Amino acid sequence: MVESLLHIVGAWGAFGIMVAILLGFSVFFTLYYSDTRDREPFAMIITVLALTLCLSTVALFPVDIFLVSKTLDPSTGLRRGWATDEAIASMQLTVRIVYYGKERAVGVCLGRISSQSMVCLPHCFLSLYAALSSGPAPSY
Repeated sequence: MVESLLHIVGAWGAFGIMVAILLGFSVFFTLYYSDTRDREPFAMIITVLALTLCLSTVALFPVDIFLVSKTLDPSTGLRRGWATDEAIASMQLTVRIVYYGKERAVGVCLGRISSQSMVCLPHCFLSLYAALSSGPAPSY
């Protein structure tokens, strides 16, 4: 049981280090390709978080492969002693929760961005255009 815990902690520890590296890369990438005069803090934060979420989703695949490969003994080709059905189901559930949680976060971010760009901004523009084109407001 201790051996399985070490493998799981090692895999998720490596994933945590990779996410930290990807976060640093996302910050560098965003700062490098943004204009110094047009840096909006909120937009930068959203860009860094979205890029980190997308890249870390790709980094989740090696963790899944590592966890599956550690359940088998390479000399015999059979499951290791600690790799019971419950332990494997627990590992699958953990990977599934992390994967779908990250996908949900990306979906929420993209949904909010698309609703702002497709609904709110055109409504504000058109109402401002209508107000300006109707001429000055009558004074009483």
